[in-house]
Amino acid sequence: QVQSDILPRHNSPQMARQAKRLLSRSGLDPFHLTELASALATLELEAGNSRRARQLFRSSLTSPTDNSLAQAEWVSQRIPDFYISRHQLDIERGYEARARHALSEGEWDRALMESWNWLKDQPFSSEPAAFGSYVASVGKVDFPEAERIAKAGLVANPSDPVLRNNLVFALANQNRIKEAENQFRQIDLNQEPRTRLTLLATAGLLRYKRGAIDEGRALYTKAIDLAKRTGDRRALTLASIFFAREEALAGSSTAADTLHGVLDSFAADVSRPELAFWLSQLKQFLPHESS
Repeated sequence: QVQSDILPRHNSPQMARQAKRLLSRSGLDPFHLTELASALATLELEAGNSRRARQLFRSSLTSPTDNSLAQAEWVSQRIPDFYISRHQLDIERGYEARARHALSEGEWDRALMESWNWLKDQPFSSEPAAFGSYVASVGKVDFPEAERIAKAGLVANPSDPVLRNNLVFALANQNRIKEAENQFRQIDLNQEPRTRLTLLATAGLLRYKRGAIDEGRALYTKAIDLAKRTGDRRALTLASIFFAREEALAGSSTAADTLHGVLDSFAADVSRPELAFWLSQLKQFLPHESS
């Protein structure tokens, strides 16, 4: 399984009251308040107040920075009736926002190009390479390119588990199993649940590639169960898709049932272009009369 750091930046609520007072003042340049509005919007969203969050994110777009624009683009995929136009994305150093927008539109080449631009702009950050390796693997299905951008990100962040995991995924899908296993052994497996479930799925992938079907199945099942417990729908869908794919590639006796189960369970996830693509790929493993 490959992971992208598609997560909001967390903000402390300690200064929220003072920040709200500052936002209510008149005469202040919107550019100086955009990231404050974005931070408060994130707090409102986490509190379940999507209406107020939408208002604040719109306010943050009056004169956005690259950070506030990226945050607004992230949330535009999660709040109904909140959309960012391409014109709004056209700001200096808006690489992250444009990469995220391109992914949501299924424009893999543009998403990958902007990921490289984002990485060149912020070579110290693990996020651009994590995002880019996700796009290259899950969107473009270009595993050599996923390997290249993951390795570029690891230069500044050699201990980052997501980047190392994405490199393992890219190597394994090039059938460079020994290299992939060597890279996987460098990962600290003691991670928060979202990353841990990704690592479990990747471990399952490696076992399938070695022909250890029962062990691979058990690891994918653990990853899927953890995704269900954490409520991470995208991670659950990805883990289930790649589990079904490995079952089919291995010629497992339970592959057909697994494929049908995944296709039936996740048909509603076609709103995300990369998930829709992989679900369509699973159909190719079904007998012709069932496709």
